[in-house]
Amino acid sequence: MAQYPNNPGNVGPPSMPGAPGWGGPNAGGMQQRPGVAPVAITAGHKWPALRFIVILLKVIAWIQLALGLVLAVATGFAGSSLLANFRIGGFSGFGGTGLIAALIELIVVVLTFIWTYASAEIIMLFITIEKNTRPRY
Repeated sequence: MAQYPNNPGNVGPPSMPGAPGWGGPNAGGMQQRPGVAPVAITAGHKWPALRFIVILLKVIAWIQLALGLVLAVATGFAGSSLLANFRIGGFSGFGGTGLIAALIELIVVVLTFIWTYASAEIIMLFITIEKNTRPRY
Protein backbone atom coordinates (compact mmCIF):
# COMPACT_ATOMS: atom_id res chain seq x y z
CA MET A 1 0.00 0.00 0.00
CA ALA A 2 1.21 3.49 -0.77
CA GLN A 3 2.42 5.66 2.06
CA TYR A 4 0.63 9.00 2.47
CA PRO A 5 2.67 11.23 4.80
CA ASN A 6 -0.05 13.88 5.36
CA ASN A 7 -2.70 11.31 6.23
CA PRO A 8 -2.75 9.79 9.71
CA GLY A 9 -2.83 6.04 9.55
CA ASN A 10 -1.81 5.95 5.85
CA VAL A 11 -5.16 4.48 4.83
CA GLY A 12 -5.94 6.52 1.74
CA PRO A 13 -4.92 9.40 -0.45
CA PRO A 14 -4.76 12.86 1.18
CA SER A 15 -7.85 13.97 -0.77
CA MET A 16 -9.97 11.51 1.22
CA PRO A 17 -8.63 11.37 4.77
CA GLY A 18 -9.55 8.20 6.54
CA ALA A 19 -10.75 6.45 3.38
CA PRO A 20 -9.25 3.13 2.40
CA GLY A 21 -7.22 3.07 -0.82
CA TRP A 22 -9.86 1.06 -2.74
CA GLY A 23 -12.96 3.19 -2.09
CA GLY A 24 -14.50 4.46 1.08
CA PRO A 25 -17.58 6.28 2.29
CA ASN A 26 -17.51 8.74 -0.60
CA ALA A 27 -17.22 6.07 -3.30
CA GLY A 28 -20.98 6.01 -3.85
CA GLY A 29 -21.38 2.41 -2.77
CA MET A 30 -19.28 1.21 -5.68
CA GLN A 31 -16.13 -0.55 -4.56
CA GLN A 32 -12.97 -0.05 -6.59
CA ARG A 33 -11.05 -3.21 -7.31
CA PRO A 34 -7.55 -3.19 -5.78
CA GLY A 35 -4.86 -2.24 -8.26
CA VAL A 36 -7.26 -0.57 -10.74
CA ALA A 37 -7.01 3.18 -11.15
CA PRO A 38 -10.19 5.17 -11.83
CA VAL A 39 -10.53 6.32 -15.44
CA ALA A 40 -11.94 9.71 -16.42
CA ILE A 41 -14.38 8.98 -19.26
CA THR A 42 -15.49 12.58 -19.71
CA ALA A 43 -12.19 13.79 -21.20
CA GLY A 44 -13.22 14.76 -24.75
CA HIS A 45 -15.28 12.90 -27.29
CA LYS A 46 -14.45 9.43 -28.43
CA TRP A 47 -14.40 8.63 -32.14
CA PRO A 48 -13.92 12.17 -33.54
CA ALA A 49 -13.46 10.87 -37.11
CA LEU A 50 -16.79 9.03 -36.99
CA ARG A 51 -18.51 12.14 -35.64
CA PHE A 52 -17.04 14.15 -38.54
CA ILE A 53 -18.30 11.51 -41.01
CA VAL A 54 -21.78 11.74 -39.45
CA ILE A 55 -21.87 15.51 -39.93
CA LEU A 56 -20.55 15.16 -43.48
CA LEU A 57 -23.17 12.52 -44.38
CA LYS A 58 -26.00 14.67 -43.03
CA VAL A 59 -24.82 17.69 -45.03
CA ILE A 60 -24.48 15.56 -48.17
CA ALA A 61 -27.98 14.15 -47.64
CA TRP A 62 -29.56 17.62 -47.47
CA ILE A 63 -27.59 18.79 -50.52
CA GLN A 64 -28.75 15.67 -52.41
CA LEU A 65 -32.35 16.42 -51.53
CA ALA A 66 -32.21 20.10 -52.49
CA LEU A 67 -30.40 19.54 -55.80
CA GLY A 68 -32.54 16.51 -56.59
CA LEU A 69 -35.78 18.47 -56.17
CA VAL A 70 -34.51 21.27 -58.41
CA LEU A 71 -33.34 18.79 -61.05
CA ALA A 72 -36.60 16.86 -60.93
CA VAL A 73 -38.55 20.01 -61.71
CA ALA A 74 -36.08 20.85 -64.49
CA THR A 75 -36.47 17.32 -65.87
CA GLY A 76 -40.23 17.72 -65.92
CA PHE A 77 -40.04 20.93 -67.92
CA ALA A 78 -37.24 19.74 -70.20
CA GLY A 79 -38.99 16.48 -71.02
CA SER A 80 -42.20 18.31 -71.83
CA SER A 81 -40.36 20.87 -73.96
CA LEU A 82 -38.77 18.09 -76.00
CA LEU A 83 -42.20 16.66 -76.71
CA ALA A 84 -43.48 20.07 -77.74
CA ASN A 85 -40.49 20.66 -80.04
CA PHE A 86 -41.07 17.41 -81.88
CA ARG A 87 -44.85 18.02 -81.85
CA ILE A 88 -45.51 14.71 -80.16
CA GLY A 89 -48.92 14.89 -78.60
CA GLY A 90 -48.93 18.69 -78.55
CA PHE A 91 -47.66 18.89 -74.94
CA SER A 92 -46.28 22.14 -73.61
CA GLY A 93 -45.20 23.03 -70.10
CA PHE A 94 -45.07 20.45 -67.34
CA GLY A 95 -46.67 17.19 -68.44
CA GLY A 96 -46.46 14.01 -70.48
CA THR A 97 -43.24 12.04 -70.43
CA GLY A 98 -41.48 14.84 -68.56
CA LEU A 99 -43.92 14.41 -65.70
CA ILE A 100 -43.29 10.67 -65.53
CA ALA A 101 -39.51 11.20 -65.57
CA ALA A 102 -39.80 13.87 -62.87
CA LEU A 103 -41.89 11.61 -60.62
CA ILE A 104 -39.41 8.75 -60.98
CA GLU A 105 -36.57 11.14 -60.24
CA LEU A 106 -38.38 12.47 -57.16
CA ILE A 107 -38.83 8.95 -55.81
CA VAL A 108 -35.15 8.17 -56.35
CA VAL A 109 -34.06 11.47 -54.77
CA VAL A 110 -36.17 10.90 -51.66
CA LEU A 111 -34.91 7.32 -51.30
CA THR A 112 -31.26 8.38 -51.61
CA PHE A 113 -31.84 11.16 -49.06
CA ILE A 114 -33.35 8.66 -46.61
CA TRP A 115 -30.52 6.18 -47.23
CA THR A 116 -27.74 8.75 -46.71
CA TYR A 117 -29.33 10.36 -43.65
CA ALA A 118 -30.08 6.96 -42.12
CA SER A 119 -26.45 5.93 -42.62
CA ALA A 120 -25.37 8.92 -40.53
CA GLU A 121 -27.93 8.08 -37.84
CA ILE A 122 -26.79 4.44 -37.69
CA ILE A 123 -23.19 5.55 -37.10
CA MET A 124 -24.41 7.82 -34.28
CA LEU A 125 -26.42 4.92 -32.87
CA PHE A 126 -23.28 2.76 -32.71
CA ILE A 127 -21.35 5.58 -31.01
CA THR A 128 -24.13 6.00 -28.44
CA ILE A 129 -24.34 2.26 -27.79
CA GLU A 130 -20.58 2.13 -27.26
CA LYS A 131 -20.76 5.09 -24.87
CA ASN A 132 -23.63 3.62 -22.84
CA THR A 133 -22.11 0.16 -22.53
CA ARG A 134 -18.72 1.23 -21.17
CA PRO A 135 -17.83 -0.35 -17.87
CA ARG A 136 -18.07 2.09 -14.96
CA TYR A 137 -15.88 1.50 -11.94
